[in-house]
Amino acid sequence: MNPEYIEISEVLYRAVTSNPFMWKATVNRPSSAVFKDSHGASVDRDGGRTVHECCDYMETHLCFPLKAIISITAKSCEVIGVLPVPRATADNPFHAEIHESVSLMKISDKKARQLALQSQIVRTLPV
Repeated sequence: MNPEYIEISEVLYRAVTSNPFMWKATVNRPSSAVFKDSHGASVDRDGGRTVHECCDYMETHLCFPLKAIISITAKSCEVIGVLPVPRATADNPFHAEIHESVSLMKISDKKARQLALQSQIVRTLPV
């Protein structure tokens, strides 16, 4: 895992809170709100871990109720036109963010919708 660059082959994982605005219950999918954050969408890189290891790590290290954990590939981010950025912290070497561009953090409504549609549900949790 390159600390300065996210490889196109990497998978990014996003925690979805139990907030009803984050999930479209009618279609059982994340809503675009999952990717709308003025500071960029916080994600975890796979970092060579299995899906199971990534999900377990997120479940034990996040301090809010989760509805699901979803994934999106760095390749999908490239196709959509958003930028995955490594943002490791002292507590989480896998932390990254998805930004609109090099100069803009908040993802546009259109691209947030595309990210939600391209994302895969990898784990759902009882709420």
